[in-house]
Amino acid sequence: GGSPPTVLRRQATLPPEETPAQALARVKKLIGPGPRICILGGTSFFLPSSEALVFKLAEELSARVGDRASFVTGGMAGVQRAFADRCGEGARLFHLLPFESASGFSKGRDIFAGKDLPERKEVFGLLGDVYVTVEGGPGV
Repeated sequence: GGSPPTVLRRQATLPPEETPAQALARVKKLIGPGPRICILGGTSFFLPSSEALVFKLAEELSARVGDRASFVTGGMAGVQRAFADRCGEGARLFHLLPFESASGFSKGRDIFAGKDLPERKEVFGLLGDVYVTVEGGPGV
């Protein structure tokens, strides 16, 4: 057990330049031990069944995994927001964003890597032990 991460609503200011490897190490330390499950997908839903699937995934994964793993989104609309909204209380939920941005999500903690979306995507692509993707096209 531990307590759930608090919601961080302020934007982090850009630190001195860091390599993707340095950012990855820093982010892993922030998230803590255990598997990292990254959630990604489209910024909108094409099928109503996809939204229902994401809701069920969030509810079931967070209930079954509890605080033994961390969930990481990219703080985007659509699949990632739906997952975050339905993630159970006590889940270790993080949103990896470029510096000087904010998810605006009501659950989880914003964490930061990269000065822009391509740099953030590079770190996100190296961070996860498991990636869950629902819908989405090029760029996901």
